[in-house]
Amino acid sequence: MASDFETPLTPPAAVPVQPISSTSEPQVPLAPQFAQQYAPQAAPQYPGSPAGTYFGNSGYPGPQQNIINAYPQGANVQAANGMAIGSFITGLLGMFPVAIPLGIVALNRMNKTGESNRWMAITGIALGAAHAIGWGLLVAIPLLFIGF
Repeated sequence: MASDFETPLTPPAAVPVQPISSTSEPQVPLAPQFAQQYAPQAAPQYPGSPAGTYFGNSGYPGPQQNIINAYPQGANVQAANGMAIGSFITGLLGMFPVAIPLGIVALNRMNKTGESNRWMAITGIALGAAHAIGWGLLVAIPLLFIGF
């Protein structure tokens, strides 16, 4: 028993298929009720964009040629001393046998070349010395009580 909400099952109307020619682009057959609405149309031509050109006369600038100084000059930055950075990091990590000599060599090099990060070299030496004193006390105090 069919209800009011069921639609009758009827096959769509047959549309003859045209053979595809090799000279034109393939055509997809459309149902007759949509043939006029969705028929292929020519692509619109916009003013200022002639066919075959990328930029054309679209009002947008094309690729620029001979650009000199595209970026403004940055601040004058001094070269950083890598040994000073190494001294600082090894001083933070408690590697005092490495931090102290790196900091001393970095300070000597900075006096000759004028590189920056002097504070890192001094801090690396200070941290290395603090770690060395701390380890010295950690080892010396128990030895005093043991009696060596």
